[in-house]
Amino acid sequence: MFEFLTQRRIHSEANILLFTVILSFLGIFIAGYLVYDHYYPGSLACPEDAIIDCGEVTQGEYNNIFGIPLAHLGLIGMVLVFLFAALRLKHWNRDYTENFFVIVLILSFLGALLCWYLTYLELFVIHKICIYCITEFVLITIIFGACLYGFIKGE
Repeated sequence: MFEFLTQRRIHSEANILLFTVILSFLGIFIAGYLVYDHYYPGSLACPEDAIIDCGEVTQGEYNNIFGIPLAHLGLIGMVLVFLFAALRLKHWNRDYTENFFVIVLILSFLGALLCWYLTYLELFVIHKICIYCITEFVLITIIFGACLYGFIKGE
């Protein structure tokens, strides 16, 4: 099934895509958990101390962008990254998947940009941290970094 991983020309992009599929799959579960918390507030298993307070971050005034809950945007973004990376990986030799790597790069950039802004809000405006949001921030930043590396290398 993954015999294309042994071909030297496509080895690097395939590894990046496989890495992206795994990380985005984890991101889907975390974002899904945040969506669940959106409908059932207080359901997050989150320690509350001086800095960490998931409830204040996920239910606060910065919870929506243009009326769309951020948890929903995160879930949709991670699902799209997962699907495009998995489709490119599975249908490697098909012409219609040639630009899927670039689409994953663009989606991960937009997701990372949003997460960087939200992390700024958490740290400097809300003064509280949500460990699930930070985990999503780390995942999408790593995905973006890996895809950007692959794109720059031209693999």
